[in-house]
Amino acid sequence: MRRNVLFVLAVFVILALNILVFTQNNQKNQSAFNAALAANSLEDIQKQLNRTADYTVMLKWISAIGALRDQAKQCVTTSEGHLKIINDLLKTSGGDESQLQRADLQYLKEKQHFYTEQLSNCQLFIYRAYDVLSQYQNVIQVVSAYEILKRETPLWRVFHEDWHTFFSSVQFKKVLADGGIFSLSIAEGVSGVVLLLVAILTAVYVRYFLQHVIGVLRENYLVWVDFFTVLSAFVVPCTVLAFLSVYLNIIAEVPSSSLVLISHALLITALAVMLTKYLFYPNPDSKSLLGLSPEVGRLFYHRFSYLVGALFLGYAATTWFRGQLVPDGAMDLTRTIYVTVTAWVTASIFLLLRRLPVEDPTRRNTITSISSAMIAVLIALVFSEWFGYHSLAIFAVKGLCFSIAATVIMVALWRLVDRLYQWMENNTYLSSKKVHQWLGVKPTKHMPEFILLRTVAYFSVGCFYLIALVRSWSTSSALSEALMGYLWEGFKLAGLTIVPSRLAFAVILFSAIFMLGRILAASIARRQNTGHDEDTQIALATITIYISFAIAFLFAMLVTGINFTGLAIIAGALSVGVGLGLQNIVNNFFSGLILLIEKPIKPGDRIVVGDTEGFVRKIRIRSTQIATLLKEDVIIPNADLISQKVVNHMFRDRTYRIVCSVSVAYGTDVQLIKKLLLEVAAQHDEVVHNTIDAPIVLFRGFGDNALLFELWCVLYDVNKKLIVCSDLYFSIDEIFRANNITIPFPQRDIHIKHDAASTLA
Repeated sequence: MRRNVLFVLAVFVILALNILVFTQNNQKNQSAFNAALAANSLEDIQKQLNRTADYTVMLKWISAIGALRDQAKQCVTTSEGHLKIINDLLKTSGGDESQLQRADLQYLKEKQHFYTEQLSNCQLFIYRAYDVLSQYQNVIQVVSAYEILKRETPLWRVFHEDWHTFFSSVQFKKVLADGGIFSLSIAEGVSGVVLLLVAILTAVYVRYFLQHVIGVLRENYLVWVDFFTVLSAFVVPCTVLAFLSVYLNIIAEVPSSSLVLISHALLITALAVMLTKYLFYPNPDSKSLLGLSPEVGRLFYHRFSYLVGALFLGYAATTWFRGQLVPDGAMDLTRTIYVTVTAWVTASIFLLLRRLPVEDPTRRNTITSISSAMIAVLIALVFSEWFGYHSLAIFAVKGLCFSIAATVIMVALWRLVDRLYQWMENNTYLSSKKVHQWLGVKPTKHMPEFILLRTVAYFSVGCFYLIALVRSWSTSSALSEALMGYLWEGFKLAGLTIVPSRLAFAVILFSAIFMLGRILAASIARRQNTGHDEDTQIALATITIYISFAIAFLFAMLVTGINFTGLAIIAGALSVGVGLGLQNIVNNFFSGLILLIEKPIKPGDRIVVGDTEGFVRKIRIRSTQIATLLKEDVIIPNADLISQKVVNHMFRDRTYRIVCSVSVAYGTDVQLIKKLLLEVAAQHDEVVHNTIDAPIVLFRGFGDNALLFELWCVLYDVNKKLIVCSDLYFSIDEIFRANNITIPFPQRDIHIKHDAASTLA
């Protein structure tokens, strides 16, 4: 089993290295950013934008400005990194030329000046690029709206065009040359085939391993069975396509050749189909992640697969025949057929919404209305395409397709987050019990860290869904970039800069560090070979949780970007507050630490504080929880346990001495009483009978109506003192009755005086 795991890890490492090579191959031709040349290019682009009103040309120049702006951002990042290194080197020298030679200092200062100037130039170019983009944003919106609503050749005029000459005018040699097939040598082809066979064999072995994993997990981990089932079904084709994509990208002289681009698109298509199967129809015997039955899920899976395949065919045809002078009639006819087929497949998906298992009549009517409305919109778009509004139809169909995909992915991610949360929090799952055991938390208790992580996941899914919808229906990328800017760079609210991405990452970091602290604390509490007793381990575990919480909170504050100079002022104000109003809280906090370290009381001890007697359940940061004998939970501040008198019955051991008081009538044989009482004590199993703590009988004196005796006994367990006392009293009463020993009760004599005169009267 271990060899199989190592083999799979090796396969994934190889794929990761291939992806790394793929990334480096794409970036190796990038040159350093030149701010002066970029500024000249920006001026030329701005002149071109002023001269043209063509939407396609404007988009081309706007994209060029965006590319230059991204290079400038990379320049800023690089310059800041170099300046940080140089400043650190200059600080280490401390102005002493004996540590660094004078030439080295001069070199560092020259580099510092160079990168400072480069940083300012790159930042200035970024501001200029943003200014140009914002200047032409409204123009692009107006022109794009006009292009979308512009009417072109209707369907009945397409057949009058000379579109049938397309096949005779296509330069197939140029198509093959642009595709990159002729650029492959025989040696590269042979090596590719050999490596492809190795990839296929590896994928087959991985599939066999996944099927073995499915057989192991099927009984206990049903949540992961569907995922591994789909992965085993697609691992071979996806591995082959991934190998082809990476291999062709590495050996291709032109990375943007048609063959390379189509290989990338084919891999993405296969991954999309695999994702669709996992979401809708992972297993014929179980419901899907979206909660659909196998019958309905299979229909959704097939129709979404048809839609993904149609999108791939459109992209592949466009990529293969790019650069060809296609007649307008052929282009319009092909586009009309493509839009009609895509709209028909999309309408069939909306038609399936009526078969969703919804029991609520209101929701069913709502889903039916949405389905009918979307089908009507698609029919209208098909007619608009036939009547010549090609751009409007393409824009709407593309927006609908991407909106459907974004919605499905959003719902799936939402359900996946909820399922993972249930997998870790629902104590009916074995995995949840193990997770709570690792963290040292009771299975019935909910973890606040998991709730925080689930909230962040919901927020992230919602944000990216909103951005995906905006990109699907926006005519330019300005709005989506603005939303991304608000998400990653933040926005101002009442003078306060709020960065959602930083807040989300801070919550994730806080939860991760705090959970690591919980795992460490639970490990300390469970470990038996630490050289400490159980109580010390519990105290160390509690202190570990406090420290991990403080570290997690500190790192979270650092990630959010809070200025610690301001925190110093707040800390000063808090110190005044501690001296005035928070001293009790601080006193209880440090008293809790003293209780954990000094251990005068421990969880499980039976103590008496004032009028309260009970068992210590938990020592918290501010207070201690005590469960009384009447099943009441009493919360006592930790400072009271330090400052007041506390009786701990279990500080050294669990033994306890009880006293049973007995009264007998005058005239009773006192030696017989002593003998009987010792006999009663000797018959009870919970009473200690050794020579040191053996039971004793004390004659305490002569009362008003009885002789007073006390039976002193030491018990093994203090928690049974009331039960043992009751048993002893029952036995004493029984043995006294058997020996005719009387237990007296108080008596009073009343004397009545008679007056003789009143009697005669």
